[in-house]
Amino acid sequence: MFLLLILPILVSGFLVCHIHPFYRYKVHRYEGQYLYLKSANLGMICLFIALGLVLIVNRHAYFFAAITHVAPIKWLPDALFAQTPYEFTSNLLYELDAFTNQEVINLTWVTMITFSMLLVPVFWSLLAYIKYCVRYMTLSPKERLNARVFSDSSLDDFLFKSALEKGDKMVMLTLSDRRLYVGKVLSLGEPNEAEGLNQEISIKPVMSGYRDKGTLEVHFTKHYANTDANAVTIIKQDLISSACAFSFATYEKLHRKG
Repeated sequence: MFLLLILPILVSGFLVCHIHPFYRYKVHRYEGQYLYLKSANLGMICLFIALGLVLIVNRHAYFFAAITHVAPIKWLPDALFAQTPYEFTSNLLYELDAFTNQEVINLTWVTMITFSMLLVPVFWSLLAYIKYCVRYMTLSPKERLNARVFSDSSLDDFLFKSALEKGDKMVMLTLSDRRLYVGKVLSLGEPNEAEGLNQEISIKPVMSGYRDKGTLEVHFTKHYANTDANAVTIIKQDLISSACAFSFATYEKLHRKG
């Protein structure tokens, strides 16, 4: 019977990865076999939750039948709770007249658990969203959750915080071909399953130039304030070899010493 639950376990775990407000921003970091293992891990959690729910609902079916007489939901039909989920499912399978008694028993449990497992990711994600809204005192906890995801990568964390920084805080980005840009980070790319939030960034450049091949000394060749004050440059993050905060005062001091 457990073999029939392998696919629902992977599917429910994969659903958690894609709709849970925290895991959805980390799914791009799960690749190959690790994605299967992570889906299986979350799917097993869904399995145990679903199994517990199925047992509780069947054990206390009389309680759910009684609530149809409570005023706010008195409109619910009595027939809805006339049978336990086990009885309802097994009766449907018996009507098919295609299985033995033992097969009906096994398929009844598999069907109930599978159906419950596919519902668990939805309610799990909803409860997680409510939890994060309460914890961060906001209806849009996306930025706080992104900060948690980026905290395990120094470059991601630096760029993300720079994008959120108010004012004119500048950063200097050096690319793999020794080109460099100084400017204000405007935004990071929208998340997707393959690359997450870090596939590209947009900056408002103030200056650009290059690093000397031998000494790596900084040389600026273009000042955007003199050309186009509204210029925006989009850079693929995997091209960035280093990033740091930039201060004109510090640069001028170092330049004079040089």
